[in-house]
Amino acid sequence: MILYTENPKEFSRKLLKLMEEFGRVSGYKINIQKSLGFLYINKKNIGEEITKSVPFTVAPKKIKYLRINLTKDVKHLYKENYKVVVQETKRDLHKWKNIPCSWIGKLNIVKMSILPKAIYTYNAFLIQIPMTFLYVLEKQITNFIWKGKKPWISKALLKQKKKVGGLTLPDFRTYHTATVVKTAWYWYNSRHIDQWNRIENPDINPSTYEQLIFDKGPVSVHWEKDSLFNKWCWHNWISICKKMKQDPYLTPCTKTNSKWIKDLNIKIKTIKIMEEKIGTMLGALIQGINRIENITKNDKEKPDNWELLKIKHLCSSKDFTKRVKRPPTDWEKLFSYDISNQRLISKMYMILLKLNHKKTNNPINKWAKDMNTPFTKEDIQAANRYKGKCSQSLAIREMQIKTTMRFHLTPTRLALI
Repeated sequence: MILYTENPKEFSRKLLKLMEEFGRVSGYKINIQKSLGFLYINKKNIGEEITKSVPFTVAPKKIKYLRINLTKDVKHLYKENYKVVVQETKRDLHKWKNIPCSWIGKLNIVKMSILPKAIYTYNAFLIQIPMTFLYVLEKQITNFIWKGKKPWISKALLKQKKKVGGLTLPDFRTYHTATVVKTAWYWYNSRHIDQWNRIENPDINPSTYEQLIFDKGPVSVHWEKDSLFNKWCWHNWISICKKMKQDPYLTPCTKTNSKWIKDLNIKIKTIKIMEEKIGTMLGALIQGINRIENITKNDKEKPDNWELLKIKHLCSSKDFTKRVKRPPTDWEKLFSYDISNQRLISKMYMILLKLNHKKTNNPINKWAKDMNTPFTKEDIQAANRYKGKCSQSLAIREMQIKTTMRFHLTPTRLALI
């Protein structure tokens, strides 16, 4: 709760009554003596007088609540929270170092204990973190799994799914990106659950950021100093769309009640009729705009003919149809079709993991290049056929693949020797 008062001394009594009313509505009794708060004042001399008059305790620098350290200055959030995560992870891994457990069991320990703590911290503070934090965290986990020795299996293989032969090692960097970008899902669905939407008040729109996601958006975005969290989310959203080579402004999932339609001076009444009869997205609008007259023929409330001509002209343009008349991607479906926010971070993580997946070199082509020997299609097909029957265990699978390739793809002249 944030309060701005001109006379804190006089307001303290009213504040007590207000807190009692909140307690009655919520059904909980608020303990004022244990309540903490920060004091932001322009004049330092008045600070001591106000702290004595205010009923609750005034914290000097930080407040710890539900394992999260709230700091007076935003610049200290990283130091008081993310560095603490690194220290706690180091302490926990040191405890579990001597447990008689296989490396697969240690990998499961990372999933069950360290990953939830990291996601909880990411979710509490959507701030930009340096790459050193993620590098140190991954290094600690690697040393814990392989006991400080050289890894037997690369991270790229471990991060893959179990069907492919991996063990789904969590990627903390991708989880951080997914946690930050999830705020854009709340913007698109006009949800006000996200805590930072109420605190910040940028120049774009004081009530919602909906026009920034799959919409025309403003010509230039000017962020205020206090809009730190939303600015970071917006930059991540744009960078992901660029990586996916998707248009972040006009898609089949753009809402009918968007700036693309509102800029044509269409009445709200007409937009509501189109949403009821055709659909709430432009992908459905572009297919059913020609049938709107027949659909509303027997209705008392009909859309204006002049407004329908404007919308038809927009839908018939080549650039508009090229960008809208196509099937939506998985990223667009996540924002438009998923009504519930359950497993939202996990769904975003899986999509971003495919985006960041690096293509590995084909071992058969690499083998041919090293030996300066071209292989026939029959040899490659025979090797791939036996390669698919290999074990799901990574260590055994690697040995089987190497043996199969040596047997099928070694030249005859070397085999005779």
